Amino acid sequence: MQAAAESKAYGHFRLAAAEGGGWPGHGGWHGRDHKRLSEMSEQEVADRVERMVRHMAIEIDATDEQETRIIGLMTGLAADIKPLAERMQATRGEISGLLTATTIDREALERLRAARLAEADRISKTLVDTIAEVAETLTPEQRAELAEMIRERSEMRGRHRRG
Repeated sequence: MQAAAESKAYGHFRLAAAEGGGWPGHGGWHGRDHKRLSEMSEQEVADRVERMVRHMAIEIDATDEQETRIIGLMTGLAADIKPLAERMQATRGEISGLLTATTIDREALERLRAARLAEADRISKTLVDTIAEVAETLTPEQRAELAEMIRERSEMRGRHRRG
């Protein structure tokens, strides 16, 4: 009984119950709203980041200190990315308007492209810095476990899409 209470699966279910969720796929942590980042409030973003990090922390046996640090880093990253996600969504409409106008304004298209590219470059640098800080927060063993988790989930997504 003690082994079950200390298992990773039990840790996930205990966390899901504390979040008010249920079984995966039935309103639990996998069945939550799947809004785009641009559609989420700041609180929804923070809640989702925290939920994801807490579940990841169970899998890699992260300490409370590591978990807290990673939640802070990833919440900050999400806050940086959210405005870009919102602008990219708006950009689709701007491009559509420019391409359906009577006269095609190539300069306006180029300004829009350059602006979004500059923003994406800035966010990319922030993303790499944040991921490096998260990696430095973890032990080499935890990083290896996390890499394996990511690889497995990537393979599962690939099978799901093909399948």
